[in-house]
Amino acid sequence: MSYKEDVYIPMEELYRVDTGYRMSGGFNLSIQGLTAGATVPPLAPVSVDKTTRTATLLKRVRVLEAGSAAKTLKVSKFSQVTAGTFLSNGTATLTVDSVDTSDKDFDLITAKADTSAFTLGAILYEATDASANKSKGVADYLIYAPTKVEEGATITALARAFEVQTSKLYIPLTEDDKKSLTDRFIFV
Repeated sequence: MSYKEDVYIPMEELYRVDTGYRMSGGFNLSIQGLTAGATVPPLAPVSVDKTTRTATLLKRVRVLEAGSAAKTLKVSKFSQVTAGTFLSNGTATLTVDSVDTSDKDFDLITAKADTSAFTLGAILYEATDASANKSKGVADYLIYAPTKVEEGATITALARAFEVQTSKLYIPLTEDDKKSLTDRFIFV
């Protein structure tokens, strides 16, 4: 018998649960560009296509150590960032060369160029390409429960929640995500 140590384990509530509203029916999770077998944590931002009932995870990371002339950057876990991903802070974009996920507290991104433009605490989002600082999408909903990345995976969308503890989210939200989620969500 073996145990997997990197499985997500909820420690505390991330929002006032009695205020949550889950959408009826599920959405198919698009696993394109995601790591098979990984777990997407609760309250992860997703963009939902209601016509095809497909949810796409929006890749976000929080910078845990200011960038430097070196090509490495420490970022938060659970990001699903892979080689070739473009990450932006709104003014600068980096291209991910590789991601080391071996540390239990952070992921270490190796970029194709220096990371000095990225400050401690900044939230980086997946950009459309290396020269644009445009996000690939903004959140329509948040994922209600942890979801394993596998063929046929579905998610339940959280459509409303109050007192969301933004500092405790496993995948951070950008200001544009918060605006897109409108007053259905209250962030503290």
